[in-house]
Amino acid sequence: MNVLLKGFLLYLLAINLLAFLLYGIDKSRAKRGKWRIRESVLILMSFLLGTIGSLAGMRLFHHKTLKKKFRIGVPAILILQIFCALAAAYYFHDYYHADQTALAALKGSGTVQVKHISGDHIFDRGDYLFDGPGDDTAMIFYPGAKVDETAYAPLLLKIAENGMDCVLVSMPLHFALLDTGAADQIRQELDYPHWILAGHSLGGVAASVNLADHAGDGTYSAMVYFASYPAKDLHKLSIPALSVYGSRDMDLDAIHKHEKDYPAGTAVKVIEGGNHAQFGSYGIQKGDQTAQISAEDQQSQAAAAVSQFLESVR
Repeated sequence: MNVLLKGFLLYLLAINLLAFLLYGIDKSRAKRGKWRIRESVLILMSFLLGTIGSLAGMRLFHHKTLKKKFRIGVPAILILQIFCALAAAYYFHDYYHADQTALAALKGSGTVQVKHISGDHIFDRGDYLFDGPGDDTAMIFYPGAKVDETAYAPLLLKIAENGMDCVLVSMPLHFALLDTGAADQIRQELDYPHWILAGHSLGGVAASVNLADHAGDGTYSAMVYFASYPAKDLHKLSIPALSVYGSRDMDLDAIHKHEKDYPAGTAVKVIEGGNHAQFGSYGIQKGDQTAQISAEDQQSQAAAAVSQFLESVR
């Protein structure tokens, strides 16, 4: 279970226990005619996601049940929170799925074995190691937002065939920003002398957060952005970096806008005719431009660009 999710669950437990105790304490003080807890504080507990504890306290201690703001307000807050949770579930459930090309790539090739390694949180299906002829350097790859991670299997298979092993990270709810530190766990589990950090789209943004967390400590040898950009200004960071994107990418304005934020000296590879979605194999992405080359061609050019870049920085 990743740190963010674990922290959230612990928060839910704590805030509901606190809400329950506050209702009990306030009821006790009311009976003894002592100083009371403000009603605004009790209502606030519900807004802070302590609604279950509040309702339990109201019922068990028979407290505030005759006041409309509590009798109606607290259940109304719970209904609102349930609606928001369902809306969030619908949002995250609607994601881009890997196509048959990607599923076939997960079987590996004559030179690359794909291994399914255990995940670190309850929402994932485990990470994938693309174990090829290389044994010195591995790339940790963060997938784009709302994209099935296995959609990137063809790209990482080509990179692994070129001599660099890859780890494809399975993110909670297909959203890399929910576990920007995923690479830290992977580095503890696998033994490689050198690590490269990479990501596509919002996955690259999330990966750059992890890169910034390790600024200057030598954890990573390089950073690769696939149609992506840093989450914060990293121009003072001394690390080789590569930005790869298609000339028909839907986020060209955002990529150019953040050019000043890349690590100093970041190399750039523009794939003519490539678009945003074809770094993966998950079909047409809403808002993307139509590619003028095939996904296989775009991924092959991207893999070659990564290999050439790493050769130049070694």
